[in-house]
Amino acid sequence: MIHNRMVKRMMYIVILGVLLAGPLLIEVNRPVPYYLIVLAVFLYLFRDIQDPDRSRNRFLYKCYQQRRRSYHVNAFREGAVFLLQVSFILAVSLSGGIEPFTVYIRELWGLWIVVLVIALPLGYIRVEMNETLYEEAVQKMVENGETLRFLEEDPIERERILKNQTGDDRQPLL
Repeated sequence: MIHNRMVKRMMYIVILGVLLAGPLLIEVNRPVPYYLIVLAVFLYLFRDIQDPDRSRNRFLYKCYQQRRRSYHVNAFREGAVFLLQVSFILAVSLSGGIEPFTVYIRELWGLWIVVLVIALPLGYIRVEMNETLYEEAVQKMVENGETLRFLEEDPIERERILKNQTGDDRQPLL
């Protein structure tokens, strides 16, 4: 566990180093917003280093909430998130002298169709990955004797975890 945290910290240092060295390697048209974004990333990474369990618990709670919705709704949402991320990246990278609205409507309609076609399958893949990570994290927590409030309060989820762990739903889980 400590080894994983050290590797994670080293990755964060490398990420921040690349972000800070970025303007030296390529020209940044608007350095102030760029450095504000780098500062926000730094604050997020610093918070994650200070309390690594917080990000895991937030992920587990988010997955727990998503499980209440339909599988297809979750896949559509994840695909829409991918679509928004790609549109933001394209708008920022292509807006040097080109108005973003013009880029969206006229020049890149074929690219938007390709991104839209790719977004939905990626949403399904992302939901499957989140489900797998959720199951693994919950099983580790149960094995280590850790508990989460939202899992304790939901009898259906407790029963499902118990069945996954032992195959028998007569034993108490948490």
